Amino acid sequence: MRSMLDRLKWPADAGCTAVPYWVFNNQEVYDLEQEKIYNGPTWNFLAADAELPEKGSFKST
Repeated sequence: MRSMLDRLKWPADAGCTAVPYWVFNNQEVYDLEQEKIYNGPTWNFLAADAELPEKGSFKST
């Protein structure tokens, strides 16, 4: 069976214009994101502390 990373790759010239729906609610994808993005080897800065003045504040796009 192909690995999750292999299943998430598709050729740029395949005409894909959207992420498949199954990606958004797949536990294996979630676990992989946690490992590779949020617990990876580098920090991912999301906001400066001045942008989140109070406990419970959040930043959105």
